[in-house]
Amino acid sequence: EFAQEEADALDWPNKEAAFIQRNETFAENFAGPFPDSIGAKRCVALGQMGDIRSFPCIGLHPMNLEPLPLMAFLAETTVSQDYIPPAKLLHWMHCITYTMSTKQERTGMIYKEMWKDPQYLLFSRKGSPQDHAILLCSVLLGMSRDAYVVKGTIQVPTAMSKPKLVEHVWVMTREDGGWVTFWEPSTREFYHLPNRWVETKKKVLAEPKVQKTNEEDDEEEDETALAIQDFTSHEVGDVMVELDGVPTVGRGPRPKAKAKLGRDLVKQQMLETQRFLPTAPKSQLLGEQSLVDWLPYDSIDVVFNKTQLWANRQNQHPACITYNFEDSYPINEAQEATGTWMTLLSDEERSNYSIRYVTDNVLMEPSLKHSQLRQLESQLVTESQENLRLLRGRIGKDTIFDHRPQLLEQLDQFLHIHEEIATLDVDFCPLWDTDSAKWNDAESYLARLLAPHFQERFNKFGTAFNQPDRKGKYRYYTTVQAAEQKGWHQVLAKIRSFKEGKSVFPTMKGKVFGGFPLHFSSADKDLIRDYVMKSSEYQELIHQHDDSIFTIHCHIFPLPGGITSTWLFFGTQSPLKDS
Repeated sequence: EFAQEEADALDWPNKEAAFIQRNETFAENFAGPFPDSIGAKRCVALGQMGDIRSFPCIGLHPMNLEPLPLMAFLAETTVSQDYIPPAKLLHWMHCITYTMSTKQERTGMIYKEMWKDPQYLLFSRKGSPQDHAILLCSVLLGMSRDAYVVKGTIQVPTAMSKPKLVEHVWVMTREDGGWVTFWEPSTREFYHLPNRWVETKKKVLAEPKVQKTNEEDDEEEDETALAIQDFTSHEVGDVMVELDGVPTVGRGPRPKAKAKLGRDLVKQQMLETQRFLPTAPKSQLLGEQSLVDWLPYDSIDVVFNKTQLWANRQNQHPACITYNFEDSYPINEAQEATGTWMTLLSDEERSNYSIRYVTDNVLMEPSLKHSQLRQLESQLVTESQENLRLLRGRIGKDTIFDHRPQLLEQLDQFLHIHEEIATLDVDFCPLWDTDSAKWNDAESYLARLLAPHFQERFNKFGTAFNQPDRKGKYRYYTTVQAAEQKGWHQVLAKIRSFKEGKSVFPTMKGKVFGGFPLHFSSADKDLIRDYVMKSSEYQELIHQHDDSIFTIHCHIFPLPGGITSTWLFFGTQSPLKDS
């Protein structure tokens, strides 16, 4: 049986070598017309440092370090039906702690041994951006979504003036109606790109030759001429003008001037030719109805799902290309092969060879019990109190705490509002459909909670999830829209209730209450202590007046897989005259 599996497996190292060679040739060709772009950067194998644009296709098995295609790290994963709404699912992913190896953080590169299966992230409950993307894509595949893992690059600020180009991984889905959606777990954001793919590729079949009349031939020639004229940027075709017999005055043009004119003409022709190169931005995507200029990504290199991996053969920028993966060719095709994507496997290889996946069954642990959550909350509050008391004591200030039940109940209601907002899609927020001058008190309060990050609809062209479902298909979009509408309605209702309770808010006499909430993708008290110390609001809290009274409240929300969404509220009651 083992021998049969070996026979059914491809020689992945050789496959990788051929893949890299084709990508190096592509990068060289890219550099000709666009020498300063990201697409012109040299392409090298993973494991080498430098300012590069790599096209990875192989990872190492976590146990035996066996070379495997990146597709082998995916595994369809099932979660509760409650997490069908995309925003709620993305919030769950966002609540898994982010951590990165020193090597990846220093080099900005993702090496072969840094790819892990989804079970790894669920067991460790912390991982790198590529670990989050693998798990999220696995869950979406388990929901029968058309999902892919995307590896590209982003620019990150450095101590030097020039930003650093580092590798990054996120998730993409192809939605109905030609939409493409990028899922970014690290920031809990969606990026919707309209008109980026077509569902079926129409193949032109050879038609039998039919005897045509002269009139039909003339019409066909006219249509062909118009098509050629349209392809050349709507310019009129060249016309030969005979100059014989035209008188000239003085000396003829000098050869040097003629050569200069020739160089200018060649330069103009080269610039015009660049517009129609396969690696140039798609002109139809640069119009007002399609241009997406708010993406954080700088390039897209490879895309893969459970069965195939594609290398980008278009412009490097994700907003300037199409995602018709059906328009592709395998690496064993001739160099002259054309297509917008190059596949790692040919159709024959996909039929004759099987992929040995790292894991077939992903285990999902249950959510933490109520008693466990309350114990964690108590530990975090105690730790936070002692830390604040110690820091204020170093500068000679006393620290008094107020934890009356009626005060904590109000703060708990406030944290529930924040948690519900985090699970909703801001593109469905009802505020954007109403003039801000007509907002009621609850809507104005919600706008203040969303600011400054969200002051309008995040995606200018709307969301891919706000469309009707196809007949005969699962009512996915309808389910999402109903959940979002209900969720935002409940948030506004809770805000109204909270504001009504502010009239009897249990603030001490002569004091005014203020504070701020902090969210953490972990319940680890050591990590939270480090994060809190970096907060500017917390640093101001340390230097509050001696007459101030402090309140620290914690609420941990349980999520699948033993993941938690942790909120801490730091409040202070200051003398009215100081406020």
